[in-house]
Amino acid sequence: MKKMKKLIATAISLSLAFSMAGCGSKDGETSENSGKITYWVEFANQSAAGVASYDELPVFQEIQNKLGVDIEFTHPVVGQTSEQLNLMLASRELPDIIQYQFYQYPGGAQKAIDDEVIISLNDIMDEYAPNLSKYLSENADVDKEVKTDEGNYYCFPNIYGDEYLLTYTGPIVRKDFLEKVGMERPETIDEWYAVLSAFKTQLNIESPFSARLDGLVNTFAQAFGVSGSSMYIDGGKVKYAPYEAGYKTFVETMRKWYSEGLIDKNIASLDSKTVSQNVLNSYTGATSGNTSGGIGKWMGAMKDTPEFQVIAAKYPVINKGDKPFAGHRINKYLPFGSASITTQCKNVELAAKVLDYGYSDEGRMLFNFGIEGEHYNMVDGYPTYSEYMTNNPDNALGTMISIYTRPNGAAPTIVDKRYMEQSAALPEQKESIELWSDADTAQHYMPSVNFTSAESAELSKLQNEIVSYQEQMLLKFITGVTDMSEYDAYLANLEKAGVAKYVEIYQTAYDRYLSK
Repeated sequence: MKKMKKLIATAISLSLAFSMAGCGSKDGETSENSGKITYWVEFANQSAAGVASYDELPVFQEIQNKLGVDIEFTHPVVGQTSEQLNLMLASRELPDIIQYQFYQYPGGAQKAIDDEVIISLNDIMDEYAPNLSKYLSENADVDKEVKTDEGNYYCFPNIYGDEYLLTYTGPIVRKDFLEKVGMERPETIDEWYAVLSAFKTQLNIESPFSARLDGLVNTFAQAFGVSGSSMYIDGGKVKYAPYEAGYKTFVETMRKWYSEGLIDKNIASLDSKTVSQNVLNSYTGATSGNTSGGIGKWMGAMKDTPEFQVIAAKYPVINKGDKPFAGHRINKYLPFGSASITTQCKNVELAAKVLDYGYSDEGRMLFNFGIEGEHYNMVDGYPTYSEYMTNNPDNALGTMISIYTRPNGAAPTIVDKRYMEQSAALPEQKESIELWSDADTAQHYMPSVNFTSAESAELSKLQNEIVSYQEQMLLKFITGVTDMSEYDAYLANLEKAGVAKYVEIYQTAYDRYLSK
């Protein structure tokens, strides 16, 4: 098809020998009236679950039994999802369901509909997806995000159903180190400097603060009146943090700290695994991390070392008592766990039935807590994970949840806060959510907006140049490779690269979002 030439050109350079197992047609058979649905989805956490396919997970076995449907799963190789998706699109042999972030499709989700890759759900929502339809009618904020600006619903979304679930990342500090240097957990930038300096000079900590570059930005940038996320809202206006005046002060501060050895000298190459090892081996005293994957993971790993303690700290401010500028918040709608029905699906009603199940009362309980009597029990009206889950000799609760439920595994459903209340059960974890949520987040976070095909194409070009350049220069400024006297020239280069147009496109999309 003419509309697909660009994708075909992209895919032709890849191996055309890619196996199409799991597509809408196979050996002359189709899913029409056969009770079979083909489902293409990345399975990034199979190592944690100890299985190779969704078909082996009890949740999906239960769904197939309850709905009387055979779901044939195909999983692209982790790390090659985009390449294999391009091949599949070029071949025009599509499965019934594709779980993918179609807002990333060239031209956006509406272009994917126009290119006849996925269908608009508008005509089937009420009849075939009554549970999702009901939820969206009662939650206007999510409804705005899961349809294109042309008004087309394009996916069965992964939804975080409570504000409690939207904040889970922030500053983390070693409590036992604070006690050794006789200091309280830091709140202001000056207090952070004092604490990190004490870790360095008094405890001889190799890297007082160790985090990836994005973690450093997320932790400290907002103290200077800009968001840790690049795009944010300030007074109804969209702003690009690295282009704002406060960002320069942030960069100058981090440059000073780096020069004094307070920030990990390997910041350019750090990954999550290395940061974890730095924390566990006491090479660092503070970092940016998550409630579960940080505090919970590290406290669990060091449970036999009682002196090891990590605690959350509020996002830093300049003046004591000020409210943090933006904190951390994700949107309720999470594109990466959302699924769409393709144009080659022969039984749209059945595909919709499978996907809509995740929004029913029964489906939500299954996705969040597993099978009643095995993985959870109702205790005084509260779905409580069973002892098999919480006290398993082979796996920690987090691993058991990844095997027997889907709340943290990205699926078309509504995540229940009661899962997090139990998986983040340590006092330090509960405190982290409370502290990190204490910020002016609501008025600064950027919602998930949709772009027109033309906007998406232009954004892609601008982003390639602006974002990569900005990140390179940020590292150079912080590490001292480039002198701060070059900062004005850096801003001028951002202007030449089209940063004003970049922000304008986001502003236009945000204005449309508000008017929906």
